[in-house]
Amino acid sequence: EVKDQRDLQITWQPFSLLLKNQPAEGTPYYDGVLRTYKMLRVMESVRATEGNEGVFALYWELGARIHHDKDREFDIADALEAAGLPAMHAEAFEDERFDTEIRSRHDAGLALTGDDVGTPIIGHGHPRRPPGHLWARHHGRPEFRRFPTALGRYGRHDERRRLLGTQAHPNASPRVSGPARMSADTPPTETGGNLPPVEEASIYHLLKPEVLEHGDGRAVLRFTPEPIWTIGAGVVQGGIVTAMLDMAMAFASNGLSTATITVDILRPATGRLTATGEVTKLGRRLLFATGELHDDDGRLVARGNQTAIPPS
Repeated sequence: EVKDQRDLQITWQPFSLLLKNQPAEGTPYYDGVLRTYKMLRVMESVRATEGNEGVFALYWELGARIHHDKDREFDIADALEAAGLPAMHAEAFEDERFDTEIRSRHDAGLALTGDDVGTPIIGHGHPRRPPGHLWARHHGRPEFRRFPTALGRYGRHDERRRLLGTQAHPNASPRVSGPARMSADTPPTETGGNLPPVEEASIYHLLKPEVLEHGDGRAVLRFTPEPIWTIGAGVVQGGIVTAMLDMAMAFASNGLSTATITVDILRPATGRLTATGEVTKLGRRLLFATGELHDDDGRLVARGNQTAIPPS
């Protein structure tokens, strides 16, 4: 769904917790990851005849059953048929001939990040690099990172693209990056499916920012202070300054819940103010962002750091 909104070529690769964690045999954890490892054998069998699209179809079906339906005892042949794939690939479940290929592709993924990471791994790089070394291929500068968010069967299409930062803000200027666009007359849904949840908060309607940029983990908002925000001589109260930075960083992260925020106010905030928020790191449990607030003369008024909680 996301690749349809971007110039992406995605190659789906195996990653094995059995190989990475090497649990002791006979433990419940070992039994669980051994079963999912054998599913990777089935995926490699599918890859050999059905190609990358077949791998994705099976990956989607298995992920939905395991993570959304909480079903870990399903029949692999049934899952293949549900994915529109030949049930004969179920024979690979016990076929050790696929183990060398799985190990090679697994090791190539860890080579991008080191061994101290979880899953999934997404690698962005040049499309001419061998596909065995990339978990997602993007036309652009090489960059490798992990992405923490796992999404279930629900919340597809607009909601998924919003969470992954692939939808442009409907009121933003043409400088918004990325190919996805929405018309300015698209109304927000009850759950904020088209817009960051922050737009439905009362503070948004209080501060009334002008959205200059929004997308790809970055947001730029312009604020015109009202007299009620000031503490005298036109200086904006510190809590309002914090709220401006918090909102810009929240827009950058597409409205995720703030866990912590720190703000340094460097000079009195007066006149029209522009807040920039950028996502700097996607951790396993938290997202990290930074923000800066400048006045119309380009002077740095305040800066902040935020951690936010990705969707569970």
